[in-house]
Amino acid sequence: MNYEFLPKFKVVEVNNLTALRAGHVLAQFPAYATDVAVASINNSEGQAVKFLQNGNIVGLASDGKIKNYEAATTAGPMLVFTEELTYGPQDGLDQFAEQFDLVVVVGEATYPNPVYPRCLPLYTGDTFTTNNFSGVAANGYAKVVNGVITVQVAADSDTLFKVTKTKLPAGQVALECTYIK
Repeated sequence: MNYEFLPKFKVVEVNNLTALRAGHVLAQFPAYATDVAVASINNSEGQAVKFLQNGNIVGLASDGKIKNYEAATTAGPMLVFTEELTYGPQDGLDQFAEQFDLVVVVGEATYPNPVYPRCLPLYTGDTFTTNNFSGVAANGYAKVVNGVITVQVAADSDTLFKVTKTKLPAGQVALECTYIK
């Protein structure tokens, strides 16, 4: 099978995450496409299929749902990081994301279908590398806007990360993110 035609997603490389060493993983809480940053890719029928990618920054809201991280409304922040399960000769880690089904039909009613991401709470000093960010990769700082790491020139009250421009093993431009708040 030729994997070059499969969709490509964002990647996270773990450098040093306390949650992984301590077994502090938030799982089995639902995330809905309306509450988190999604990637949309059209399928062969032209329908937009939505995915939750590794590298999003989320939090647990008071209603028990995973949502984009917002200091005022969610506990967190947490890194979406579900380890890739590779079957066959796939070349990279960029072929993994959690797919939202379009809807679940029960009788005549339809309901949005959640995914259940693996979320790692961030601790001061945690470091990871990702290409899931907005803005131009540069040394500096970053905050979270709508669940996505967003590059800043200077730190402000919303800053969560110190960032360094780097590359992933497959050559994609990335940010090394150190959680500082």
